[in-house]
Amino acid sequence: MYAKLSFDMAICLTTFKREKLCRRLIESIKNVMPEIPIFIANDGETPINIEGAYVYNLDFDLGVSFKRNYLAEHIPKEYTYLTFVDDDMVFTEKTRLDIFREMLDQDQKLSLVSGEVYDFGTILRPYEAHFEWEDNDTTLRLVAYNGEGIVDLTQNFFMIRRSVFTNSGWKNHLKLAEHVPFFIDLKNNNYVCSHTKQVSIDHFPEVAGSYSTFRSRHGQFQKIWMEETGIKKVIRPNGIEILYEKLDEPDYWPWVAESKELKNK
Repeated sequence: MYAKLSFDMAICLTTFKREKLCRRLIESIKNVMPEIPIFIANDGETPINIEGAYVYNLDFDLGVSFKRNYLAEHIPKEYTYLTFVDDDMVFTEKTRLDIFREMLDQDQKLSLVSGEVYDFGTILRPYEAHFEWEDNDTTLRLVAYNGEGIVDLTQNFFMIRRSVFTNSGWKNHLKLAEHVPFFIDLKNNNYVCSHTKQVSIDHFPEVAGSYSTFRSRHGQFQKIWMEETGIKKVIRPNGIEILYEKLDEPDYWPWVAESKELKNK
């Protein structure tokens, strides 16, 4: 059973051309914590309205960074602990946001706490990592970390103190490939992230229809932030390398190998 959820907690998510998945997520949240406020930023072609959630219908294709920053800025100020999730996730009885909150309350040095993500409900997605800079800071190695405690990089499932957004946030011009730059910014601003195995969420990745066309721009925005930071190579926790010099090649898509690896487990 859940401990009583605090009045100052809220769930934030963005959606784009995936209303069906968004509705599935909201239903799963209501099944396990029906009273928690849910805020959605939608930049799809058509407005949406979902019972049980507050929806901000924004201009078309603003990108995930802009939408997350918009939520952090515009939802009511009484919500000071925000849990960010993706619209293709599903809450379960193990999605214990009260544990996130307890960890933040117990350690005031922590700014963000993340949990485990299970692809297709069964496959643990290994993504937590520490940053290591190599080759005169032109290579960023994401060193896999499979334990609990302080990390530099987590998944898109975390609770964060809203006060963090006074100094940090996502880069609005990155419609995609926003994740690693966000956590680099947190580290540069001395915000501390932690990971726990006590809390988990299920993830059912789906890239189909016209959504896939927009999603395929990932490399374009990856190149932008790598160029801005002077990084020539990113080595992901599973060893897959992303090379700046190849990001303009139309058939260069190293993330495909990662997706196949997960599905074949």
